[in-house]
Amino acid sequence: MTQVKLADLWGLSRTTVVNIERGRQRVSVHQLVLLADHLGCTTEDLIPTSSERGLLSPGLLNMAPDDRAVSFVSEISAARRKPS
Repeated sequence: MTQVKLADLWGLSRTTVVNIERGRQRVSVHQLVLLADHLGCTTEDLIPTSSERGLLSPGLLNMAPDDRAVSFVSEISAARRKPS
């Protein structure tokens, strides 16, 4: 997916997408859920696990969500997938 397509999906500018990719700006929960839906995966697939955090640079590691945030996003994503 290009930065332009992702920006269009989120309703943001390409510059904002670049800032998110570089760790200068965080992704909101609703943006993460939209991306997961679009890619056909879960939000958990897009968030580094505890073991994967060791692969992140110090700057990105500082921005990585903790386990509480991952749990919160998982709950929101699961609630969204439930039929009404």
